[in-house]
Amino acid sequence: VWLFMSVFAKTGAVVRVGDGLGQTTVVHVDDAARAYVLAADRAPDRTQNIYNLSSSASVTFREFTDAIAATMGLPVLEMGVAEAAEKASPLIAGFLSDRVRGSGDKARRELGWNPTEVSIVEDIRRGSYVQVAKELADAAGSGA
Repeated sequence: VWLFMSVFAKTGAVVRVGDGLGQTTVVHVDDAARAYVLAADRAPDRTQNIYNLSSSASVTFREFTDAIAATMGLPVLEMGVAEAAEKASPLIAGFLSDRVRGSGDKARRELGWNPTEVSIVEDIRRGSYVQVAKELADAAGSGA
């Protein structure tokens, strides 16, 4: 999220690729930290297990970009997938316009992990990213 916000602060607009209806799943950093501790303590075979960490809820890129725009006080610039592929990369454009979902079911089942923190949209609007937005705005205003 910080990387997106940093780029948007520099460009002066929040870029939304496609219709914004692509989806992804995310996990709060505190939930991820708890999963790492659980994996170190409980993983059946610590050398062979891979755990995807994601909440069960998905977020659309429209919800994500709207939250960032509101928090940063920036306009949303809609960009087509082809234009985004040309200006950024096909990989980035595809990721931001597609349905990219992961499942934390294995971590829940094997480790007893359960994400409990606020959603990414809530965190952007009212949590730690409010301060990030302020710091980025201050840096942009100072020419840093």
